Amino acid sequence: MLAEARRAAPEAKVCVAVLPELPFPDGSFDAVVGNFVLNHTGRPAAALAELRRVLRPGGRLALTTWAAPAPPGQSLLARAFEAAGATRPADLPPPPTALAAVTDLDDFRALLAAAGLNEVSGRRLRWNHRTGAEAWWSGPASGVAFLGELLRHQPPDVRARVRREFDRLAAELRSSDGELDLPHAALLVSARR
Repeated sequence: MLAEARRAAPEAKVCVAVLPELPFPDGSFDAVVGNFVLNHTGRPAAALAELRRVLRPGGRLALTTWAAPAPPGQSLLARAFEAAGATRPADLPPPPTALAAVTDLDDFRALLAAAGLNEVSGRRLRWNHRTGAEAWWSGPASGVAFLGELLRHQPPDVRARVRREFDRLAAELRSSDGELDLPHAALLVSARR
C-alpha cells in the first residue's frame, strides 16, 4: 500500500504510523480521513482521541467502518464458517468487543461527540461489491484478517467444509455473468474539531 501511494503521489510524504500513538505534533492536519481503520484498533475511543489531537482546531475528521448487521454479501464468509461448524480455538482471541461501538450509527456518532468533536454527522452507505468467487475466497484462504486466522487454525476437514459452504452460499449471490454481487453496508461519520 505504501509503494502504491508513493507511486500515485510521488510528491506526498508517505509514512507508517500506528494508532493510538501517531508520530505527529498536535494540530498537524487540516483534515484526517480514516477508511475502515477504527474497526481494527481494538480501542476506538483512544484512537479517536489521537485523531482529534493531530487535527487542527476547526479541522474536519471523516471515518468509515463496517455496519452491523452485515448484509448477506458482506457476511458471506462468516456465514460459511458458521454453516461449516468452524469454532474459534482457545489460542485465537475473539474479535474485540469494542467493535460494537463503531458498527451502529448512533453509537459511532456518540463516540465522536464523547471524544470532544463537534458537528457530528453520519449516514449508512449501501452498495453491491462485484467480484469473482475465487477472489473473494482468496482473502481468508491466504490468512487475511480474523477469518483468515480462523481458517488457518481449522483442521483440513473443517477447512474443506468451510469452502463447500462458501460455494453453496455464494451461489445465491451470483449474477447472470457468474460474478458475485455482494450487498455491503458501511457507516460514514464526520465531525469538526
